[in-house]
Amino acid sequence: MAGPAQVEIEIVTQSSPMPNWQDLPAPVPPQITINGEALPQPSNGPAWTPNGTQVVVFPSSADLTDPSNIISNLYQPLANMQGSWAQSYRWMYDNIARQIMSSGDVEQQIVLVATFGLDVEMVPTAAPFELFLNLGAGKQLQGWGLLPSVSEGGYFIEYPANYALIGNSAYGYGEGFEQCDYTTSDTNPIKTTLTATIDNPGAS
Repeated sequence: MAGPAQVEIEIVTQSSPMPNWQDLPAPVPPQITINGEALPQPSNGPAWTPNGTQVVVFPSSADLTDPSNIISNLYQPLANMQGSWAQSYRWMYDNIARQIMSSGDVEQQIVLVATFGLDVEMVPTAAPFELFLNLGAGKQLQGWGLLPSVSEGGYFIEYPANYALIGNSAYGYGEGFEQCDYTTSDTNPIKTTLTATIDNPGAS
């Protein structure tokens, strides 16, 4: 049976301050649903770290309501290097770029991105930044990139930030659906919900 002509995609994710790298909370990975149905767990799940990014890639001709059409669905974790992420967050973004570029025809993709448990200073590095723009990201992503550096006081995650993207390689600049939220409070968590109704390319 053919899928519906349109689908509603919802991404819900959150981040919290994490003072002690030796006592991190349990992972709270993103919740991603299509027409109210949760996507399957990433193939390398369940999440084993409270910090990372979930990336899901579909071919842009697929019925998005059929999980068997997913090309890749992975957690890209942030490694905890004994309390430091100055290098490891770059590795996470390298892995995000590698996943997207390894998932079929990069000119025929629908890509869902949801960070979780990140710090506002963990701005995407150049390769994924460009990939996200090519998938329809715009001012939300660029606004994150232009934030002035903040002085942090030693927490593992001090000022939480979230970024979510519903992108398509056919989208132009700013035509995708994105949301970036952050806080400069080291006591409050932040939650992001991104919802979009898009055409379902495999409906017929």
